[in-house]
Amino acid sequence: MKANYTMDALGLRTREDLGNSSYITYTYDATTRWLTGVYNQTSTPTLISSFAYTHDKVGNRTTMTELNGGTSGAFTYTYNANYRLITETLVSGGTTLRTDYYYDEPGNRIQKNSTVNGITNYAYNNANQCISWTDASGICYLDKYNGAGNLITETNTATGVMQEWGYDYENHQTVYSTTGTSATYKIDAMGRRISKTVNGTTEYYFYDGANVFYDIFGPNSYRVYITAGLGCIITCRTASAVS
Repeated sequence: MKANYTMDALGLRTREDLGNSSYITYTYDATTRWLTGVYNQTSTPTLISSFAYTHDKVGNRTTMTELNGGTSGAFTYTYNANYRLITETLVSGGTTLRTDYYYDEPGNRIQKNSTVNGITNYAYNNANQCISWTDASGICYLDKYNGAGNLITETNTATGVMQEWGYDYENHQTVYSTTGTSATYKIDAMGRRISKTVNGTTEYYFYDGANVFYDIFGPNSYRVYITAGLGCIITCRTASAVS
């Protein structure tokens, strides 16, 4: 499958042509260049889905109107004086769903109150690191960090299941493990991830400077990327190699 990207003079993506002849167009505010719309269409063209956005004066997203097939939804977002999200509301099909967010003095989110998922509470240490959070069902998760501030474990206190992360001396993630999943990552001297192995399956990444131009993600399968400007991908081709 091949995808081609069209950019404007400022390097913003304006169109994405997909391998199945459908395409996506992107629109931006003429002054701020903030994203205002994403439209996914067939080749005829028939609209598949669309997303329209508005923003406040500092660039925070204030509304998103979604049309996906026969379903539509209107999202609104409000912020406090420090530009932190405090409410998220969705109106769809006559139903209103709302999520409220609460913060402590340093700005850490201490509670999320959702009409769908209930209340989630968060606790922090003196370094403003989240050390525990409790979901609506009352299950508590405990987080631990290393001396560099990297998250190293998260434990579900109800089941005992633990997630673990490991890092190299430059704080690049090199290991992840949990029940049923084991992953390792290799980093080169420039700090670029050159391979990822998950449960014995390895994906390799090859670079042109800072940009990935080729990756192998399975037996005889690969992706080729062509980039332009500041690393913007203009073509991505996924294919199977002939052995």
